[in-house]
Amino acid sequence: MRAPPAGVEEELINTLSRAKGLMVDGLQRDLPLYEHLRRDGLTTDSISRLADMERKSRKHLELSPAQNLASKKFRVSTFDSRAFLASRRRQRIFSLLSEKDVGRCNILRLAETTVDGASRQSIEIFTTEDVPRDAPMLLLDADADREITERVVPGAEVIAIESPPDADIVQIKDLTLSNTWMPDEENGGARRAAVLEVVKREVGRAAGAGVLVVATKAVLGALHTDASGVTPTDDAGLKQPLLGAVPRWFGPRTQGVNDFEDFAAIVVVGRLQPHISDVEGSARAIFGKDLLPIASHDGGPLPALKPFHLMSDGSDPPAKCHTHPDTRVHAVIAQTRECATLQAIARLRLVAPVRSKRVVILSSLPLPGFPVTRLVTFNQLARELEHEPDPAGFIRMEKALRALRRRPVCGTRLSAGGLAADVPRDFETDDQAKGFRRGRATNHVVALCRRVAKRNGWPLTLLALRKPGGGHSIPAVVLSSPEDALKQAERLWPDLQATCGA
Repeated sequence: MRAPPAGVEEELINTLSRAKGLMVDGLQRDLPLYEHLRRDGLTTDSISRLADMERKSRKHLELSPAQNLASKKFRVSTFDSRAFLASRRRQRIFSLLSEKDVGRCNILRLAETTVDGASRQSIEIFTTEDVPRDAPMLLLDADADREITERVVPGAEVIAIESPPDADIVQIKDLTLSNTWMPDEENGGARRAAVLEVVKREVGRAAGAGVLVVATKAVLGALHTDASGVTPTDDAGLKQPLLGAVPRWFGPRTQGVNDFEDFAAIVVVGRLQPHISDVEGSARAIFGKDLLPIASHDGGPLPALKPFHLMSDGSDPPAKCHTHPDTRVHAVIAQTRECATLQAIARLRLVAPVRSKRVVILSSLPLPGFPVTRLVTFNQLARELEHEPDPAGFIRMEKALRALRRRPVCGTRLSAGGLAADVPRDFETDDQAKGFRRGRATNHVVALCRRVAKRNGWPLTLLALRKPGGGHSIPAVVLSSPEDALKQAERLWPDLQATCGA
């Protein structure tokens, strides 16, 4: 936006002044820019003359072999490279605005930038170069998007070769484990400890066969610090073993390599979430010639999608995902976010593997075309309840029985009223106990208690309690051997008769 160079004719100076003002006004108000300039009297020819003016008036760096070294250094040090580059960009902008007379100009955007600590508005240009089509072309891409491919190589025929993974794949369904959630000052330590427990468990399960851990650099650094007390300062530090696993980060360096094809497992932590303004810029470059404007997301959370997880049994339970409201921008987001996770998982080469493979995805991000064996909550996986049919019930009953273990006499009735009376700290009211029992039959709760006891190595005896006059039996459990269970029942429930259950 600087003043025009000296010697420019008066007519062009007036045209340049009007073009600058109209351009900024149109970009600020998101108007169809081609029409906006021409409605005020600018013509395609006058805009083309502005581009030609920039080309002719631009000062170039003149160097030749005949100049001595001191002369060359002087010319380089005094050359105004910033003005040279700005002139080239202005020429490019005017050339773009002269290409047509009507419609929007998606490839230009007014942006707020910071230069030397000061805020400044800049006009950003987003373009791509056409791919030469003078010879047959074959594009091989593991994550090709049809819309993007059509814009880059118009008329391309897309042929998809499906190769489903052969692995045990477990994914969490409730959390994204984002770059802000994981390092949180208040709760981040406990969250990262849970992730490290998962990594440690997978390393033990692999029994030396190799476990790959992939996350963002920020998350990997925090995990290293928690695990070893040493904060990595460079890439070499991030690559150091993490509890026996091999860590890597999302991005190009994880693509195409076969270093991990013999590994037994991978743990993917979080996902690579690109900055929205960067993705919008890429979308403007790819879809800049579209007639419809490319919507900008001005802040706040991205709108929610209604996607689904693809399961290996053919079901498709709902998922949670946020994305850009413009589908073209979403296509670019997916190339970085979803595909970065898929590329990381692909390092294990899951098509026809020579050994059994396991994939643990610590993010609820649904992955297109990638079938999942099991969906679990983060807490469920962290507590090694991946195969527990009633994880919420297990966690609550384990907490209640653990509290009972601290008592000299430890047992509880399993009816709603009995739970509220015998373990009041965990079931504070009858309504809470009834809510727990709702949908859980007595045999279900009994089996749940047995799984809790087995997991923790506790003795457990099932009892049937009756009033002296008869009536329905009340199921109860006592955390002791059968020999002691009846004696404990007499102390706990003196008005009831107890017999050992099945």
